[in-house]
Amino acid sequence: MTSETPPRAVHLDEAAQHEVTRLCVLSALLLLQYGAESNLVVGVSTRLGYALGASRVECTLTANSIVLTTVFDGYCITTARRNVDRGVNMTVVSGVQRIMLAAEEGKLDRVGVHEAMERVQQQTRVYHPWLVLLLVAVSCACFARLSGADWPVCALTFAASVCGMRVRQWLGGLHFNAMLVFMATAFVTSLIAGLGLRFQVGNDAHIAMASAVLMLVPGFPLINSLSDVLKGFMNMGIGRWALATVLTLGSSLGIVMALAVLGIDNWSSTAAARPALLSALDILWLLVNDWFFAAIPAVGFALLFNVPPRALKFCAALGALGHGTATLLKLAQVTPVFATFFAAALVGSLGVWLAQRYHRAHPKVFTVAAVIPMFPGIPAYKAMLALVLIEKEGYSPERFAVMVDQFVQTGFLLSALVFGLALPGLLFYRQKPVV
Repeated sequence: MTSETPPRAVHLDEAAQHEVTRLCVLSALLLLQYGAESNLVVGVSTRLGYALGASRVECTLTANSIVLTTVFDGYCITTARRNVDRGVNMTVVSGVQRIMLAAEEGKLDRVGVHEAMERVQQQTRVYHPWLVLLLVAVSCACFARLSGADWPVCALTFAASVCGMRVRQWLGGLHFNAMLVFMATAFVTSLIAGLGLRFQVGNDAHIAMASAVLMLVPGFPLINSLSDVLKGFMNMGIGRWALATVLTLGSSLGIVMALAVLGIDNWSSTAAARPALLSALDILWLLVNDWFFAAIPAVGFALLFNVPPRALKFCAALGALGHGTATLLKLAQVTPVFATFFAAALVGSLGVWLAQRYHRAHPKVFTVAAVIPMFPGIPAYKAMLALVLIEKEGYSPERFAVMVDQFVQTGFLLSALVFGLALPGLLFYRQKPVV
């Protein structure tokens, strides 16, 4: 049942229509506040209104507000709500979706929907903050391992990520501006990881600096921005892209400040290069290692995004499969951009299938955390190193070329990742409902 073909409306008096309007706008507000894409916000709130008896429902979104109108028997009620971002919480998003589906099936009336909404609003903390901190730090250590770091560098990455994540949680609890939180977190994390260069820890401490700050990747705003643009919500997409850009800028400023304090301006790697030709046994071992160290970050970031507990195993499986597919394609001499695109498209396709087959939830519940291990942290870090070197020693065509090359590589990899993840939804859903 879609918003284009509403069911036959039941009788609503004025008080009942007011209640339906409040429930619809509350569902839209919860979805928007906790990280749902715009198409899902409009679709769920509209379908909920039809299920509760409205003959027509219209929902309009801006970056910081919602305007919703219900119509019954020619009588129109319009209400508006201000939106305040509350972070990403896929448990709340999934809960609101299930309430709408239960209302469509006739299992919940207005009173039941109201009570269910109150229960969902109490699910704002799914996992204990210390558990999230520990898993995110382990995830960053796994990123380092996937990039070729030895165990001392992984331990350094873990220590830096623990300190940085604790700073992020502390400043977030004090309600500081998100950009300042990201900047301070990136500075502390990079400063601690950079001590490995001073004391020559492991085979390449640069990897620790690049991996430890990946916990600051604005995955949901970035992916939702492209989804919104591709599905016609241009103003929302631009707003979310601006938010992702500002958060990335804050992280970049923190990293650059830490690099300047430590006096680091070049990448002098001592890590061993991967051999050009591998035996079948070597490839199998490489894939097993890849699957293991990609599944852990997928779970860690799923906890950070408050994914429902029963979906964690699917996030781990998709994370391992996606990163393993990208690695296998690169070994087959496929370019990194296309390898990343095909791996992200595979994760997105399986996420759509899982959402419909098992949990009737949005695919992003499974997919966004799963693609985080594929984010291009090393090229982005090298680009910032080149920028610091230009600031320190002055402009030269060679330094500028290195900086541009790394920024372009980062941009192409990131674009391939985001578009590959969004492509299956565009192919499979079209004008159909998202759940």
